[in-house]
Amino acid sequence: MRLIVRFLKNFYYIFKYHGKSTHQKTSLFFTYLGLFFKEMFFVQLLKISLKSSRIFGYRIFFFSHSQFLSLFEDEFINNEYYFRTDNQFPLIIDGGAHIGLEILFFKKLYPDCRIIAFEPDRRTFSLLKKTIAANRFNNIALVNKALSDKNRSARFYSNAADPGSTVMSLERNRLYKYSTIVKTEKLSSYINKPVDFLKLDVEGTETKIIKELFVKEKLSFIHQGVIEYHHHINRNNNQLSILLSILEKSSFGYQISTKLRPPFEPNIYQDLLVYFYKK
Repeated sequence: MRLIVRFLKNFYYIFKYHGKSTHQKTSLFFTYLGLFFKEMFFVQLLKISLKSSRIFGYRIFFFSHSQFLSLFEDEFINNEYYFRTDNQFPLIIDGGAHIGLEILFFKKLYPDCRIIAFEPDRRTFSLLKKTIAANRFNNIALVNKALSDKNRSARFYSNAADPGSTVMSLERNRLYKYSTIVKTEKLSSYINKPVDFLKLDVEGTETKIIKELFVKEKLSFIHQGVIEYHHHINRNNNQLSILLSILEKSSFGYQISTKLRPPFEPNIYQDLLVYFYKK
């Protein structure tokens, strides 16, 4: 029943918010319908484990179809990382590339875009590479490291029983069932020319990354971006103002989106999307 309600909600969203092109809406709807049918019939009913799918002419590899369907709804239906630019060859930095669905989204949006993508988890990175190779994408640099404010080795927390979990993190409070050692790197090392779009979904280190870019005077290179801010990973820390103050000092405007609705409660974990742009 929940899946049906979810489908109807997304059906409404597709035809209400996805522009004026009937062809675009119909293509998105039938792609989503096909994925939803696979989830209902093959995964939920027949208990078949699917490991790849084809969308919009692209092949995508994943650990779980259920997780992939949820990510597809975020990227292609909710348009979380949609942006506009007049640059035909935009440079995009993807911090937290996961299995590469956002890369497919960006390549569909701007086929000639250039992308630098970071993904620290070894198993997830192997699927990311497989997706990029299968689609023969050009101008994509894949980096098997975590973004942070220092170049070092660090513990990366994940769940061995849930490969590709979307809450893997350098922050122990985010997910602490299992850990490996990964290399971390400062994003400022990769920015020496204009960046059309920065996407950060790094499960708790987003403020450290933005602060380091600010200190190194690299934020001025970025035109716009979306940061997924993870509020109350540590329930005693309220640090959203630090991130927003850095954006304000750097002359960015911003919009904030959240799924939390009343009635409110103290100290509840909350995902925020912060869209920022040069004024």
